[in-house]
This record gives sequence, C-alpha cells and structure tokens, in this order.
Amino acid sequence: MTPSCHGAFVTASSNPTSKPEPADSQGSREHRRAAISFMLDAFDAGDDAGIEQTALSRAALFQAIMRMVEELGEEGTAQFLRASAEGVRSGYYSRADTVN
Repeated sequence: MTPSCHGAFVTASSNPTSKPEPADSQGSREHRRAAISFMLDAFDAGDDAGIEQTALSRAALFQAIMRMVEELGEEGTAQFLRASAEGVRSGYYSRADTVN
C-alpha cells in the first residue's frame, strides 16, 4: 500500500488514483478533539514543571513525526508535512477557530 496525503485527506491505498476518504468523519473528529485535549493537558503539565513551550513543542513534533513515519511511511509523512507547511504559510494554524 502507498500512503498518500491530499490536503485534509490522508489515505493508504494501493491505487494512487483512488478517491481518498475524508479525515473528518464524526468518529475521527471526536478522537481528534480528545487527542487535542490530551495534548493541551500535557503542555499545561510541562509548563507547570517549568519546561519551555518551545522545548515541549519540538519534543511533541519529533514524537508525532516518528509515529507518523511508522503509520504512513516516510513518503506519506513527507507529503503530510509539505501540506502542513502550506497550512502554516496560509495562516491555518494561526486562527483561533481552527480545530483539527
């Protein structure tokens, strides 16, 4: 299977022309919100322990990328990161109303 990333869509497909399924089904949206809540709690705990937010952010990104490589492979993760870079440039991650 070849992982692919299309904006908000991430799939693992043996057919690169197959249509990806949206990553925002109700179940996955609820799981993402729960995951965000866990991450916010971890950042708060790190902050309470005196760990700099930049260090926490870099450690979280490093671990996330490692896990994505395990799940999506190197090329799938690289595609996701390219799309994420575009999101940073477009202001997607700067909006307070953005909930993944």
